[in-house]
Amino acid sequence: MPTPRPAAVTVKVPLLPPEDEATTWRLPGFPHIAAMRDTIVTVLRTNELEFGLDYPVRGFSPDPIYPRIFIRDLSTLMAGASYFYPADRLRWSVEAFLRQQYEETTVSSEDSWQAGFGAISATVGPDGAVDKATAVSDEDTHLIHAAYQIYHVVGGAEWLRGEINGMPVIDRLNAVGDWLLNRRRDEGTGLIRRDHTTDWGDVRFQPTDGNPTDMVADDVVWTASIYDQALAYRAWRELATMNEAVGDLAAARRWEAEADALRHATNTHLWQPERGFFRTHLHLAPLAHDFDEGAMVSIANAVAIVCGLTDASQDAAILAALENARLGAGAAKAGLVLYPHYPHGFFASPFMGPGEYQNGGVWDWWGGWQVLAEFESGYSQIARAHILQTATDWAMHPGRIFEWQQVSTMAGQGGDQYAGAAGVYSQVIVEGLYGVGLSLAGPTLSPRLGEWAGEITVRQSANGFYLRYSYQPSVEGLALAYETNHHARTFPLRLLLPPDFTPGRVHLDGVPLVWQELAIGQDAYLSAILPTGGHFLAVEVDQAWDHN
Repeated sequence: MPTPRPAAVTVKVPLLPPEDEATTWRLPGFPHIAAMRDTIVTVLRTNELEFGLDYPVRGFSPDPIYPRIFIRDLSTLMAGASYFYPADRLRWSVEAFLRQQYEETTVSSEDSWQAGFGAISATVGPDGAVDKATAVSDEDTHLIHAAYQIYHVVGGAEWLRGEINGMPVIDRLNAVGDWLLNRRRDEGTGLIRRDHTTDWGDVRFQPTDGNPTDMVADDVVWTASIYDQALAYRAWRELATMNEAVGDLAAARRWEAEADALRHATNTHLWQPERGFFRTHLHLAPLAHDFDEGAMVSIANAVAIVCGLTDASQDAAILAALENARLGAGAAKAGLVLYPHYPHGFFASPFMGPGEYQNGGVWDWWGGWQVLAEFESGYSQIARAHILQTATDWAMHPGRIFEWQQVSTMAGQGGDQYAGAAGVYSQVIVEGLYGVGLSLAGPTLSPRLGEWAGEITVRQSANGFYLRYSYQPSVEGLALAYETNHHARTFPLRLLLPPDFTPGRVHLDGVPLVWQELAIGQDAYLSAILPTGGHFLAVEVDQAWDHN
């Protein structure tokens, strides 16, 4: 006799949210994760920055102790901030960097350096100063990514065709990429090079002039870091997409080819198959070490996953290496930026000792990238565990996010209103855990709550679109009630199946729905195409399972 199937699960479809309803989420049983929203909003609000040059500028400082807009921080916080802020706070910041783009005769404010046309200043501030941190090579790729987010979320191709200082935005972005290729590509390897820092840091190895972020010609130690390759790969892919959007297919194909070549060069020169992670950097100039630099696991391995540089086998090995490094160092949460550390005295700067600052501190800024990498590559269980670790830590100091923390004590260091971490963890919660994506093109939905019940309303203020849903697992099955006002007709769903859950019949508003099961990493998803509007999805369990 066949086993009786449970009755269909019913959940009320949510009502249309009012226009002023902000992004918010609820997670019964995990109050610390729910409380992260208030801390994120508090920190972003504290860092709101507005000033006038010859044009209005609105954006965010990294922390009130740094009262300028930094392109590196802006690029990483924009996605998360878009769920709370209107378009002008995002777009005007990016446009300010393009307005201050180096021309051939532009002279840096700090060191009188002429970088050449296409280069991007590290910061924009009320004084109008233009200056690069010349030791690094990520400012330009961060600007491309920031611009891509404006294109993706609010501007579209029309914004790319618009002019800034007499030149279309897309041409300025192409010039940014070309500057990096012409000035920072190593001819022998094809990799992007920088002075010797850590993989992502801006503190130089042993500066003879005492300047930690600007290189001097006679003491440069050229390296090629996995961090720069990952960001450049993403930037070249985004340039390809944006050029195609404005109809320049030749430029799009050129940037695709550059991306493919860089990915090949990165795997050739930086991937360590016997260790299962990318080396922190490759030395392009001779420098002898009495320690094994290749054994260092850097957080930029997670950046490589988020930027799309890796394949599935690399993802699994990298995430295992990052977790082993965290456990080995004794870090209480994700975000350990480097382990083992560079030894005492290797860096001249006194704040770069072992386990300090960029040499092995714990940063929520980068921990968020690691959790995003875990979600996106199919390791939701450890991603959720890492969110809980961070939420538990934040609960000890609500309304504050430290710039970085010491590994052994978790004592906060630097600023305590760090906007980059707030923006990244907003993205972690909205796009990672709840799996909501919104853009001009359409929504995506990948709830990764599994056996957790929860609900969320996401409003992308920059374009007016929203998506909200409530999700409830039970012994009968899974229930998902959702609603979105997006003008797209359909959108993709990937619903994370709880452990040991076998789906039976699937209905949308009581009508059978075509679906398939999809495996990504260690995760199993129910995949389907859903209509926009307001609807109810019911997934009946095929056999009994423990949902607790």
